Amino acid sequence: MNERSLSDKYDKLKEILHGMKSILVAFSGGIDSTLILKSAINVLPTDKVLAVTAFSPIFSPESTKKASALAQTMRAKHLLVPTHEMNNPEFIKNGKDRCYFCKCELFFELKKIAETREFECIVDGTNLTDKNEKRKSLKAQDEFNIRMPLVEASLDGEDVSKISEAISLPGNDEEKYHCLASRLSHDIEITEERLMAIYNSEKWLKERGFCEVVVRHHLEDIVRIKMSQVDKSQFLDPALIEDAISELKKFGYKHVVLDLE
Repeated sequence: MNERSLSDKYDKLKEILHGMKSILVAFSGGIDSTLILKSAINVLPTDKVLAVTAFSPIFSPESTKKASALAQTMRAKHLLVPTHEMNNPEFIKNGKDRCYFCKCELFFELKKIAETREFECIVDGTNLTDKNEKRKSLKAQDEFNIRMPLVEASLDGEDVSKISEAISLPGNDEEKYHCLASRLSHDIEITEERLMAIYNSEKWLKERGFCEVVVRHHLEDIVRIKMSQVDKSQFLDPALIEDAISELKKFGYKHVVLDLE
C-alpha cells in the first residue's frame, strides 16, 4: 500500500476486530465482508470468528456457493442460515424501506446464532460510502446493535478496493452478485416467480458470454437489460436479439428492452 493513511486505516480495522474478542460476520461473499472476515481470522483465534451467510429466494444459488467457497479458502468457520423475508408483507410490497425489512430478518437470525454460540459481536460489511449514501436502510444496524468495523476504521468503498488489491484478497476478481429483489422497481410486489424470472433471464444471457449484464423488472411485464458497451456491441446482432426476446418472454415478460445509456 502506497498511501500511509490507507495503511493506518487498515491497521485500525485490525485493531478494532481484535478488540471484539469474538465475532459473528454477516458474510455475503462480497468484497466488504470478505475483507472483514479475512482480517478477523488474521487477528483472532479461529474458534472466535464465525461467518454466517443467508440463503433465500432473493439470493442466487451462485452467490451462496461463492460465499461458501471463499470461507473455505480462508479456512474460516462458516454457517448457512435460511432467512424468511418473503414471509413479511412489508418486505414483499417492495416499498422504499424494502432493505430495512430484509436487514431486520437477517439480523434477527444472526442475533439468535450469536446468543446461542456466545459470540460477543455481530458485524457487517457496511463501509463509509454505504453509510453516507444509504442512511435510511441502515436503521436496522442500530436497532440490532450491529457493528460496522469498516465505518469505525473510516474506510470507504475505494479504500476497501485498494486494500483488497494490495493484500490479494480472495474472490476480489470474481463475479459480484446482488440481491435479486433489488432488480424490481419499487412498489412492484416481490414474488418468487418474479425473482426466478430475473435470475433465469440473467443466467441465459451470461451463458451466451455476456459477463457484465444486469436484468431489471419494470412495471408489470417489462424486462430491461443493462450491459457493458463491449457486450452491447455483440448483443446487437439481429439473430441474437430475436433469440433473446423469444427466450426472455418465456419467463413471463411481454416487453424486452435494452438500456442504451
